[in-house]
Amino acid sequence: MHIRNKTTLLAIIVFTALYGCDSDDSPASDTSTSMPAPGETPGELVTVAGLDGLWKRACTASASSSEYSSAEMNIAENVATITESYFTDSACSTPASPAVVVTENSLVFDESVTATALGDANNVESTVESKSVDGSNVTEGVNVVTYDLLLLTNNTLYFGDKSAEGSGTTEALRPSTLDQTITWSNL
Repeated sequence: MHIRNKTTLLAIIVFTALYGCDSDDSPASDTSTSMPAPGETPGELVTVAGLDGLWKRACTASASSSEYSSAEMNIAENVATITESYFTDSACSTPASPAVVVTENSLVFDESVTATALGDANNVESTVESKSVDGSNVTEGVNVVTYDLLLLTNNTLYFGDKSAEGSGTTEALRPSTLDQTITWSNL
């Protein structure tokens, strides 16, 4: 290869290195966000005042089995981490198998509300981002979206009544009433 060709090749490599990348490729300075879907415009995140913090649900019977469970939910900036512990007895003292399921859920609130007997509930879309069962990561149930209601009143958190078949599986099947039998208390 002639010197002129080597010089040209070197110039192309230097040009690509200098101009082909942005000035700072470090992850710490990356402030990019994902683009909205075609036809959608980005908007501000809707939040619910007083929602951030630790919430607890008392021991309740499972609707689908003979097990019982209690749960804690830590909400911070539209992310809810739920730790649900399963038991074989109504006092929630004898662990079942599996015993502990932890999910991390992203929460997206839209600006609309649904009128309920207890007040206007926020419409929320919850997506399971990760899940572990007794400390082992699993993929079953990850990326599942639930369309729900959420009402915070007097340090009590209510979610939609999802007892009807398919309730919450689509936006059209979002619950229209609150489940007043299962509540969460702020700790």
